[in-house]
Amino acid sequence: MVYIALTNSYKDYNKAAIESFTFHKNGKIVFTYYVFLTDENILFNKMISITDAADVLKIKSASYSGYDSYDAICRALLEKIIKDGLESGNIEVM
Repeated sequence: MVYIALTNSYKDYNKAAIESFTFHKNGKIVFTYYVFLTDENILFNKMISITDAADVLKIKSASYSGYDSYDAICRALLEKIIKDGLESGNIEVM
């Protein structure tokens, strides 16, 4: 599992991960991420839509050494979350 170790936690909830993502025919990506303490302790989910063609292409073509295609897309989405300032932290693998 790829996740963000949050630098600004919500109470004790200090991780964020991708819950799901969907590629739409109109070219956008819709994904949901969640902030959690453990897999059983989820604080909230947030849905995001990416419509910028350059961002969509970058995410679809993401490739990282040692990652399968699913985890590579998750990592690219987490990087987008950090880049856009939605969350801050370091990407880690569990």
